[in-house]
Amino acid sequence: MLPEYHIFGKQNPVSPVVTVGNFDGVHHGHQKIISALLETARRDNRDSVIITLDRHPQKVLHPERELKILTTADEKTELFLEMGVSSVVVLAFTEDTVMLDAGEFYYAFIEGKLGASSIVIGYDHAFGHDRRGNAEFLEKLSPSTGIGVVRVPAELEGERTVSSTWIRAEILSGNVSEALRLLGRPYSLKGRVVRGAGRGRTLGFPTANVDPVDRDKVVPPEGVYAVSVVLESGEVFGGMMSIGSNPTFGCPGRTLEVNIFDFNRDIYGTVLKVEFCGWIRPVRRFSGPSELKEVLAADEIQARSFLQSHGL
Repeated sequence: MLPEYHIFGKQNPVSPVVTVGNFDGVHHGHQKIISALLETARRDNRDSVIITLDRHPQKVLHPERELKILTTADEKTELFLEMGVSSVVVLAFTEDTVMLDAGEFYYAFIEGKLGASSIVIGYDHAFGHDRRGNAEFLEKLSPSTGIGVVRVPAELEGERTVSSTWIRAEILSGNVSEALRLLGRPYSLKGRVVRGAGRGRTLGFPTANVDPVDRDKVVPPEGVYAVSVVLESGEVFGGMMSIGSNPTFGCPGRTLEVNIFDFNRDIYGTVLKVEFCGWIRPVRRFSGPSELKEVLAADEIQARSFLQSHGL
């Protein structure tokens, strides 16, 4: 039995070129596969389709592990469509999906439902139970089904393969600049603006307290970061975000507070997208409000300079 799914974009793609994968992060390695997908579709005058999952497979295979993701299904879908993909098929990944035979999925969905003309596959990707749906499997079936196979080599940075695991580790170490380089865009979090203590305003640096919308996403470690802030309206502002406790005022617990540059509006209750562009400094305790204010002024100069120099 095939899993439930939803199609976004073109609802009835015609003889499409397809690719299958989780694509967490939609990083440079994934983008290489998607470029091959789009190029093959243009060459053959076909639609392009990405088949992806509504959750990370490890969330089902190993629920005891606290794996954090880089992109939600909605974020991936938005990125794919922005890149020019005709349709995105989001499969419900469940315990039943884990047991789905690669052959059954190939014949019933890729050939049967979609009527695919070609399939693009990454250097190490495989789908179906026991990962049987690899390149060799697809090439063996190609003569009888007429579904061509396009193999895409790994994307290397030096001698290292770009991967979601690598990027996740960089973000968790605070190296958001390296994550930006490997993703080709800043890593982002969405959060609802909630009321805080209001101390930032008294210091001349009002902040919006951000409560992350998706608890499964990676949150960078404690520190102060240069960020871009995207409002619900689509407007973009520079800013700086502090993640962590507030040791100067003796406040335990982690908060996410963003100071938006050149901005003075009531945005309580709205959802912001915060894009992490660069690391500024660790969180530390100051002697009092005066010293903290001086450091915040220096942080702002550094954050503005970083964003300007990187065209952000």
